[in-house]
Amino acid sequence: MHQPLAIKALDIIVYPPSGWGYKTHTIHNPIWEQVEEAIRDLDHFCRPFIFVGLREKIAGEDCMTVMGGKNGYAISVADDKGGWLYYCDPSHTGGEVPVWTSDQGYYPMERHVTYNLELVLRLVRYYADRGEPDPSVEWEE
Repeated sequence: MHQPLAIKALDIIVYPPSGWGYKTHTIHNPIWEQVEEAIRDLDHFCRPFIFVGLREKIAGEDCMTVMGGKNGYAISVADDKGGWLYYCDPSHTGGEVPVWTSDQGYYPMERHVTYNLELVLRLVRYYADRGEPDPSVEWEE
């Protein structure tokens, strides 16, 4: 028996090899193993990001997104009003990092990127369990 998560939906964004015209695969009431698999499958291009949400439908509030893949992940959290917080590591001082490289892409500054998959899994698990960002790391508006 799985302990229920606080999240109610997992949206997995999938692009074809052309990098244009994505599809969203939604899993309602996901179990942690489905969320973890979706994160491990991120590849910057065909599977550039996922959302986990506290509501049945993810629409830009009460959700967390993970973008990227093994060459860098960007994590952000939206509150119930759609205000976003971004994971931050002030020790990362580099320029833009290509975390999403298909379609319009996303190239945050390195301070908003982690290269540590285990940290990503821990932060998403905290949010999935509690419905709020993990206070053990820094978040910026």
